[in-house]
Amino acid sequence: DQNFSHDNGALLKALVVGDMGGISKEVRESFTAAGVNHVLSISGLHVSMLGLVVFWLIRFGCSFNTYLLLRFNWIKVGTFFSFFAVMFYTVIAGAMVPTVRSAIMIGVYEVAVLLDREEEVFTSLTFAALLIGLIWPGVIADISFQLSFLAVLFIVWGMRAVQKRSSAKLKREELPQEKSWMGEKLRQAAFHLAIPLLATLGTGPLIAHYFGHLSLAGFVSNPLVVPLVGFVVVPLGLTIGFLSLTLPAAAAALVWLAEIVLSLTLWLARMFSRLPLANIGVPAPNPFEVAMLYLLIVFAVLSFRYRYALVAVVVLIAVLLGDGIYWWGERWNRRELR
Repeated sequence: DQNFSHDNGALLKALVVGDMGGISKEVRESFTAAGVNHVLSISGLHVSMLGLVVFWLIRFGCSFNTYLLLRFNWIKVGTFFSFFAVMFYTVIAGAMVPTVRSAIMIGVYEVAVLLDREEEVFTSLTFAALLIGLIWPGVIADISFQLSFLAVLFIVWGMRAVQKRSSAKLKREELPQEKSWMGEKLRQAAFHLAIPLLATLGTGPLIAHYFGHLSLAGFVSNPLVVPLVGFVVVPLGLTIGFLSLTLPAAAAALVWLAEIVLSLTLWLARMFSRLPLANIGVPAPNPFEVAMLYLLIVFAVLSFRYRYALVAVVVLIAVLLGDGIYWWGERWNRRELR
């Protein structure tokens, strides 16, 4: 608190250790309107990105020494230390449901790597849901639990569908000599942009049901703010915290860098929150309508591979239109409401 400005210090504590007590109402509203309020609470995003950073630091940091490369399997060494970093961060972050979910999934995945077994994301997601449900039975009704698992489910499922379609198209249309460096980079950028889109689609109906609003700015803000927070702010904040206990002078030297990055994060959130239609109010759908919306999303994605899914899409659109006409009549044509 003494070394940071008020907003930056409060933001760093929220992003690193989950202490949101110092976040002002204006900052909270800006992050909500920008569609990036999920980064303010410790979630699977922070845990997974921290684990990835630790893995790559060890993997590439030791890859320049030929002796070490020949003696050790640095993929497994990096995985091992990444696992402990994830467990440590989960504990200091308070072991909330999204954090525990991510820690279990990462743990299952990394144990599979260490044992030379095949990794399966859906299996680890199911295992995490069952384990959390057994430990905290009532958590199934928790909003955080539902949004966390839905976001991951749609991201994994959607990215697999996108990658299969992209791979099939490349095999069909491009010869090896026709592949370009720019085309590959554009495809990677498209995959990166698809992640927040899929997460928004996966959680949108439920967010509308619980909160009655949707953030359209999240489609453009998440690809910028999420990597900045996950790959820069959180590792930098943890490094400063560790060095403050061992080498205070080195920690103080990093404060100026953290101030710049935190100020940039706040500026991005405020800029995106001011965009037209950044955050719009929507009618809150009931459980039946939420189920219809999710079925529509699922069959819309399946329609790219299966033609029969188009019939389901048309039927679901007709059902939702009929539902909308019914509620419009209830709102405007009921005489007892006039």
